[in-house]
Amino acid sequence: HLHDYDAVFGSRYFQYPMPLMTIFGNWAISKIMGLLFKTDISDVLSGYRALSRKAYFKIRWFTNRYEVESDMVIGICRRKISHCEIMIPTIYNRKGNVNKREGLKILLYVLRRRFLD
Repeated sequence: HLHDYDAVFGSRYFQYPMPLMTIFGNWAISKIMGLLFKTDISDVLSGYRALSRKAYFKIRWFTNRYEVESDMVIGICRRKISHCEIMIPTIYNRKGNVNKREGLKILLYVLRRRFLD
């Protein structure tokens, strides 16, 4: 897909054994990002990314925590970099996944980047 686009995002199939709250949180962040940054990426928090060299050097991200997925999407949207999504399987491991507190931090970070940058 990098032959046709400068960024490729993985979009997971949300299914068992993912907790309903995780599915809802990801859906909510993706919808909020869509509204704030005019994007249709359905799985903003997926860590699956592929960037062309051109895209990599055009975007910047300002965090190395869970907010990095959102930050990369913001950079791609603001610089109008061509992108697409591909479906990927969900691999769920309870350790290291976003919890409610981290989800709130991501939401606040996204709002700050939209309205204070």
